[in-house]
Amino acid sequence: MKSEMIFHDQEYEVIMIESENIIMEKEINQDILGMERTNLNYHCCFEVKEYRLYLRSCEIICAHGYRVVLQESSQGNIDSNDGTLQDSSELMISNTYTGSIVLGRGLISAEYLSHGNAYPCYGYDEVIELIFSQGILVTTINHSRAMKRVRMNLDCGYRTLDKKKDVRCIQKFLRDSFVGDYKRQLV
Repeated sequence: MKSEMIFHDQEYEVIMIESENIIMEKEINQDILGMERTNLNYHCCFEVKEYRLYLRSCEIICAHGYRVVLQESSQGNIDSNDGTLQDSSELMISNTYTGSIVLGRGLISAEYLSHGNAYPCYGYDEVIELIFSQGILVTTINHSRAMKRVRMNLDCGYRTLDKKKDVRCIQKFLRDSFVGDYKRQLV
């Protein structure tokens, strides 16, 4: 799932999500999609406005290239539309997500590319963790200084991504730094 989030009028990339149920699947009519969740690839944009989390736009790409754009129906629930010829319109549907999300902005360098060809959280200049309870923003934590510390250790040669011991040390530092449980997504 690739996602962006607008927070304080700035666009951030969603780096890690504690729980993948940020997409409100019970509100999405799976009969319309005709496919199971495992075959779907989401691309969403969220926004935090007045401490509330909103689903701003969502597009689902199915296994066979079929593209579905979610839109709000006249009854207030989420409906789907074949979006092959349309742009995704803004939903602004209140989201009831409970968990934490790590956002990043300002990718620094491709040299921090991890084993899975993804940019790790310390590869961003600004890293923020948002904690939600029932879609309401409870806490905001700025991790930018901690991520700068990891980069400095890598740049100075104190740590290297080539040694398993150093990678484990970085992973432990990241696990201890973040509030949410992102085990599978670190480094």
